[in-house]
Amino acid sequence: MTKSTRIVPTSYGVGVHVDRMNCIVRAAANCTGKDYGWLHERAKECGRKDRKGATSQTVIDFHNRIGVKLVSCFGTTINATWYAKKYGVAPQKGMTLGKFIAQNPRGSFIVGYRGHHTCVVDGQIIDSFSQDSGKFISAVWTI
Repeated sequence: MTKSTRIVPTSYGVGVHVDRMNCIVRAAANCTGKDYGWLHERAKECGRKDRKGATSQTVIDFHNRIGVKLVSCFGTTINATWYAKKYGVAPQKGMTLGKFIAQNPRGSFIVGYRGHHTCVVDGQIIDSFSQDSGKFISAVWTI
């Protein structure tokens, strides 16, 4: 497991009702520095329901709306091949979260894998719970 930095509830949730399963919003807030509340509203405009996870199509629509760009898709998982098809790119060889961080020590990234999205900024994972660096990632986006 890789230790993750926890979100400090400053602008990332003040005045916003409690919403679990909001990883696409948290990851985007930490990656972009944009206000959590504003991002939460953009996610809802793209079809995300409160207290519900987002579909892969909602993730793409949300990232397009907030100006986040795909870096690449990785591996042959269902998620990776679906994203690759939707973006019209060939997926790269499978990669773990830890290997991605080692190869990309600088920059702000939203990293997606099955069932979750997290944020990596300058080699540090920012999330509300610890992440397994051995997890295989499916797609990565950046600002």
